[in-house]
Amino acid sequence: MVYNQFPDPDLNSGYFYNDLWSRNILLKAKSKSITYIDKKGPLSVKTTLKGTETYVLDNIPIRVYPESILIINENHSYTSIIDSKDEVDSASLYFRKDLEKEVFAGLTQKDDLLLSNPYYSHNSVEFFEFKQQKSKRLVYLLNQLLGMLPKSENLLLKNEINIYIIEELLCLNYQLYVQADKLNHQKTSTRLEIFKRINQTKEYIQSSYAKDLNLTILASIACMSEYHFLRSFKSVVGKTPHQYLIQLRINSASELLKKKTYALSEICDLVGFKDIKYLQKLIRTKMISD
Repeated sequence: MVYNQFPDPDLNSGYFYNDLWSRNILLKAKSKSITYIDKKGPLSVKTTLKGTETYVLDNIPIRVYPESILIINENHSYTSIIDSKDEVDSASLYFRKDLEKEVFAGLTQKDDLLLSNPYYSHNSVEFFEFKQQKSKRLVYLLNQLLGMLPKSENLLLKNEINIYIIEELLCLNYQLYVQADKLNHQKTSTRLEIFKRINQTKEYIQSSYAKDLNLTILASIACMSEYHFLRSFKSVVGKTPHQYLIQLRINSASELLKKKTYALSEICDLVGFKDIKYLQKLIRTKMISD
């Protein structure tokens, strides 16, 4: 099912909401300004085809753009915000209830079990909820699905593609579990929780890099002591929080310079630097290394 207009943010009923749990739904719509507050739904994957949309999960803002995706688990409350001078082309794919559990069972269980119990599914499948880059296969599948929008007769193929997308999301999620499992902690649950908290804090840094950030703020977002957070961040990300923050600021400044819209002094303020000479030095270093 495809919807080309955003449902009313103030309502929780209508055709869109009636279909939400029982069918796979692609919501592809455009807007310059629209906000949904404290919404819940089935498992969904978010992206944009043009522009940036911000989602807020557990008070952490996450910016989604065309090269990225954000997976939101079933019944996890979130806020979504589009606030842009230019029109944002948003795309959200909602999966019918329990589809991910069925696909996961198909990937992990033996055929004899699935034959004797065709409706067997795991009790729960939980995805990491932070921004990820699209894999090549996911780009292909999403483009294939979007390219079929005008053709209602391809219902069977659309169903197949939705299942293949779930399969790819599960594979991407497994790769993240493998990364988390490499952390130097004895308990699996501890490794996963640290991995989750550090990546949530990364999202906060990405959305707030122009602000004055300090270790106390970041550690409090992760609900960790400052030392534990610093050690864990470097273990997960491979950089200290300061190194990661500076990298984000330099990359943003470089992109703004390419547009030739702002003076260097303006860029310095926009990306969070206080010293224009320091910014010039960092940009020169980046140009040499590139």
